[in-house]
This record gives sequence, C-alpha cells and structure tokens, in this order.
Amino acid sequence: MLELLWEIHRLRATISRANQIRNFLGANGHGAVPSSVWGCFMQELDAEPCLTDKPTQRQQAVVDKILNRPRES
Repeated sequence: MLELLWEIHRLRATISRANQIRNFLGANGHGAVPSSVWGCFMQELDAEPCLTDKPTQRQQAVVDKILNRPRES
C-alpha cells in the first residue's frame, strides 16, 4: 500500500510541475518558461519509467500520415 501511495504522490508532483509550466506559458501559449524549470521538468520526465512497445500498424499509419512518409508494406 505504501508503494502505491508513493507512486500517486510522485505522479501528482509531475502533474503539478506540468501545470506550473502551463501557467508560465499563459493562456495563449506564447509565454516564456525559465530554462531551469524546463530543464528540471525534462529531467524528471526522462527519469519516468516508460514502456515502449512497437507501434501497431494503425498507429504507425497515423504517424506516417502526419510526417508525410510513404507507408512500408
């Protein structure tokens, strides 16, 4: 139970920092984020555990469409 509570706390802290960055950007998204805040946030995101699965054919098709790449068969 303590591990679950710690995970909830850790994820809430990440969301809180994301909200801080959103507030720096302002309503129109054209504000400035101090490099120290951005750097800290990026380090925290990079340290997050992450599963990386190969994209499905459908997901890859969406990515290819966005990037205007021809689809491999």
